Amino acid sequence: MKLVSSNGKILEVRDAGPVIFRLTAGVVPIKFNGKHLMEDDAARDLLRDLLALEEHEGGKVVEEQSSEN
Repeated sequence: MKLVSSNGKILEVRDAGPVIFRLTAGVVPIKFNGKHLMEDDAARDLLRDLLALEEHEGGKVVEEQSSEN
């Protein structure tokens, strides 16, 4: 399950904790507001549809790994 949330300017997809994907609005706002609990496939389809518009920027969020010795 994924938690998809957006305020019209930033859309984030979370998988039980950290943000795993983020889109930032370009010229037009992201037409998806609120918080929605979605199946993985539905969240993936939503992201594909939004990315296909080529109006938003963003991608997979990668956490920085610490280099402890």
